[in-house]
Parts: sequence; C-alpha cells; structure tokens
Amino acid sequence: MIKQIFLDSYFQDFNLEYGLPERSFPGKIDYRNEGNILTGYFANYDGLVEPDNLPGLFAGNNLSKLVNSNSDFLLFYLEKKKNRLRIVLDQSNSIPCFFSYLNGHLVVSTQFTKVTEEVKKNTKLNVNLDGLITWLLWEWHATEKTLFEEIKVIPPGCVVDIDLDNKKLKIESLVDLPGFLENTGELYTDEIAFAEDWEKTMLQVVADRAEKILDKKTTCDLSSGFDCTLVAYSLNKILGDRLVCNSKVSDVTREETDINIMNGFAQLHGIKLETVDTTKFDLFEADLSTAWNKNDPFQIAVTGFENYIRILEGKNVKVQFTGEGGDESYSASEMDLPETFPGQNSFFVNVMYFKKLGLERLFTKETVDFALGKDRFNSRAEYPMIVPISSAIPTENTFWRVWEKDIWMMNPFFDTRLIAFARRMPESIKGKKQDRKLTVLQNLPEVFPKEMFVKKYGREAAFLGFAKKQKKLVLEILENSALAKMGVINKNKFLQMVESEKSDLDDPEFAIVFQTMMQLDWFLQKNLN
Repeated sequence: MIKQIFLDSYFQDFNLEYGLPERSFPGKIDYRNEGNILTGYFANYDGLVEPDNLPGLFAGNNLSKLVNSNSDFLLFYLEKKKNRLRIVLDQSNSIPCFFSYLNGHLVVSTQFTKVTEEVKKNTKLNVNLDGLITWLLWEWHATEKTLFEEIKVIPPGCVVDIDLDNKKLKIESLVDLPGFLENTGELYTDEIAFAEDWEKTMLQVVADRAEKILDKKTTCDLSSGFDCTLVAYSLNKILGDRLVCNSKVSDVTREETDINIMNGFAQLHGIKLETVDTTKFDLFEADLSTAWNKNDPFQIAVTGFENYIRILEGKNVKVQFTGEGGDESYSASEMDLPETFPGQNSFFVNVMYFKKLGLERLFTKETVDFALGKDRFNSRAEYPMIVPISSAIPTENTFWRVWEKDIWMMNPFFDTRLIAFARRMPESIKGKKQDRKLTVLQNLPEVFPKEMFVKKYGREAAFLGFAKKQKKLVLEILENSALAKMGVINKNKFLQMVESEKSDLDDPEFAIVFQTMMQLDWFLQKNLN
C-alpha cells in the first residue's frame, strides 16, 4: 500500500487512480467522465463548498470560491481533450505538495525526497541558495522554492496550471486578501465582550470541524500554554468523555510544558489527559550517525515528535486538534501592511532577525551579503496569505510523517472566520502589544485558572545538547561539509566551536540553527549527485 501521494506523467493519466492513498480524513473524492478526471482530498467546514460542487467550480473556472472557503484540500483536475492538468492547494497548506516539471516529465508527491529521488535519476540537483537559507534559518514565507532548483512546492492558496502539450507551467494565487481585509467588521469597544465572543467563535469553529470527524478517534494536543488549551476546552464541550488529550512532556523542557498546570486544567474541566515522555530524545543519547535517514532533511524520525505520533498511531487516533497559529491570531489586526507587501515585510523582518542572530557567526561574507541583499527578496514571487505563515509553512517538513500514519492534524486557528474576528480586537487591547493574549484570556476565568498565567518558555533548551552529545557525527559532517564546498560556511570556524568548552553553541538560538545546519549538510552530502 502506498503511503504518500506519488504521481508520475510517465504513467497513463498520471496514475491518478493509484497514486493517491486512501486516508481516513479528509475524504478522498473522485469524479470521472470521458473528458475529465477530478480527484484528491477535500473537507469543508463553513458550508460554502460541498464535494458535489467541485466539478462545476473547475469547469467554470471559479476556483477562487474554493480557495477562499474554509476547507482543507489538495485536488487534481485533468482535462484529457486539452491535455491540461490543474493542481489546487487550500490556503492553509494542509497537504503540502512538491513537484518537478523538467523536459515534459512531471512528478508530484507529498514527500520532498520522493520527488528528489526521481529527479536524480536523470538530472543533477542544484542547490537553491535562497531556499537553503530559508530552511536553515526557519525563515518561513509563501514560496514555490525549495532546497533544490529542480523541485518546487505549491504555495498555499495556489493553482498550478500545466499545459502538457506545450510543456508550459504557471502558478497563480487565488487568495482574496483585499476582500478579506475589507470585510472583517467593526472593532469591539468592550474587552470582556470581545473575550466572551472570542470563546464563542472558537467553539463554533471547532464544532464545524468536529462534526466532520465524529466517527473518527480524535484527540487534542495539550500543553501548559493557552492556544491548545482553548481548543481542548471547546472540543471537550462537544465530544465530552470521548475526548482524550495528549501531551508531550520532557525533563529538558519542563519550563515550556508544566505538567502540574496541565493536570490542573484537565481536572478543572473534566478532561482525560495522557502524557508522552520525550526526554530521551531531547537528551540526544542515541547514536544519530546510524539513526539518520537520507530521505529526511530534518530527521523527523529520530525526534520526540516522531515518537509521539507513533504512540497516537498505536492508539488508532485519526484526528488530532492543535493550537498551531494561536499566537499569530492576536496580531491579526496588524496584517494589512505586511500581507499586502509580503516581499518588503519579509525583507525588513528578516534583516532585523538576521542582525540580532549575527549571520556572520554562521556564514561566509558572500553568503551574508546574499542573505541580507534586497535582490534575494525582490526575486521572489508574491503569494498573499491570510492564514498565519509562520505556522502554516513549516508543516511542509513534518506533514509527510503524519500523513503516512493516517493521522490528520486539525488546526482551528487557521479558520479565516476566527482570524477575521481577531481583527476586531478593541484598541485598548491592541495597544498592549506584548500582553494582548493575556489581556483577552484573563477575561475568561471560567476557562483559564489563574495558575496558568505564568511566564512560558520555548523549546530552545532541547537543542543545546546536540553538538556535545553528537560530537563524533558533527565532526564527520564538518570534515566533509557540502555547505563549505559551496562556500556557504567556513567549516574551520565551526570545528573550533565544537572543540571549545565555551562557544556560540551555548547560545540556544544559535544552537537551533546549528543543528538544522548539520542535518541539512548531512542530507546534501547523501543526495547531491
């Protein structure tokens, strides 16, 4: 049984019948007649588009209605007479899709390295420096670029239109950002009323999703933060005793996920809670030189995340609700300028971050100049987004592992109705830029006990042990560094850091980038022709 979407134009009709695996959710749709094939995955949550509407939307070229609905989908429409293929992805990037179209040969897959393997058979892979830096620094933006020039990814909310006879391809965004920005309603003036209606809106959004999966075993990710707990609170109102929440806990990142806070929240609302201990993964005690996989640029298979989803798979969980995108929703009122001018915004935001991080600690001067250069940002095509970019785009790296296990990650914060409501935040709350979320949620004492309002920390501590615990592997990677051969890094500088008692590797933010750099360098060494 195939585990990933895999379509190849060398097969008749692009193997549309056999190249798409069956999945519990979202449902697979299939409409065929003598002239056309429409297939893929689709689920709608706002009632604007139903499965039976899809053939008419494609035939009438009304795909904007589809893309701007609250739906999760990846759809393929083949017009046999015109020899034209259109691939359409929803605006939340729920099923990331990679492809290559070289010399009339089209390959499509949900797994980046499946496309890589096919391309390598006939073509030399060339690194895309913009894509490489983006992956190294987790500098997420909507783009068609990937690590390699020969491989693309479908940007969220876009249609890839392929003229197979003339071997031409174009990518077009269908996200109606101006229409969304113009129709989000009047601002609230009362903070309590806003908070109460925020809770009601979340409940409606969660209910619209829950009704689609009532026959599936469903769980909710739970931490001591506010976003997933609000989702869990809403889902518990709908599913009741059927809901069991799961939480990743680790001795290394205890300050990020406080088990006492989670237990208190669960007991308050009568929620069943089970924990998964990921400490051993955060300690880097396994020998990664034998555990890493050349088909995984980010080595997801040896992380606590992989262990977590394996446990969910063992429990036959088919849907997990998450709080991804929650932080960004409290800044939705400020999205007009950055989302209207994504290239310029990306330039200013990233240059400020790069300066703070100190790119000279990471890269050669030539690479720093390229990373900070305006030409890098001006060369990018613009793909507007309503859904939070920093949450939607990174799923490209982990989706394929979850997809293989037939588990669907449900993200209520990606619903544009919720984002539109967040834009109606009172001016009195918007002015408290760093404390907006706390100000809103403190007005919901029946949901969030006062014990939850403590300082939260990130997962940076989990990266600090990598260089020391995996020193042998790190030295081997650096000695054979593909990045050094490309002139991206000075490997001697990193060799000195690894051998020193104290170095930049003790800086958590630097340690995150360094681990990602070593993973990608190792991947390039194994995959470049």
